[in-house]
Amino acid sequence: MTRSARKRSPRRLRRMTAGIIHEVNNPLNYVKTTLYTLRRRLDPGSPGVREMLEDIQDGVDRVQGIVTSLRTFSHPSHELRKEESVESIVGDALRLVSHETRGSVTIETSIPPGLRLLANRNQITQVLVNLLQNSLDALKQRGERADTPFIRIEAVGEGICDKLILRDNGCGIPPRIPGPRL
Repeated sequence: MTRSARKRSPRRLRRMTAGIIHEVNNPLNYVKTTLYTLRRRLDPGSPGVREMLEDIQDGVDRVQGIVTSLRTFSHPSHELRKEESVESIVGDALRLVSHETRGSVTIETSIPPGLRLLANRNQITQVLVNLLQNSLDALKQRGERADTPFIRIEAVGEGICDKLILRDNGCGIPPRIPGPRL
């Protein structure tokens, strides 16, 4: 790939993502408006109505969170680093791979409340997404095992994150294959 093609690729991605975000936000706004109207018109005392409305709201909130994460992920800022919430960054990364994990993988997180990380948010989110996708690939290759596939994300530190650890019970990394001798 030429240097100019590499420079155009992020622009194309941003333009395509902006279009997708726009196309998702339009029906999402329609659903939110309709949900608001339903809440005002339906009797919340009717059997199951409140639960259905809450389920719809949860779904709308999840879609909105995914759109927000996608916007942040695809439009990287040029700022260097700043303090970010580890819990929020991990949440963004998990939302971006949620379509691959839902119902098939148990996700465990252990992140001390208020833990911060000095980082470029977009870059660290991209690293986490890549690690999560590697874990998901390893889980697919693990064969038939009795234990439930899981991914565990653990953050260690007090105030500022010292370590972010991602573990899975996938097939593991094969022994290193000797490379060419230099």
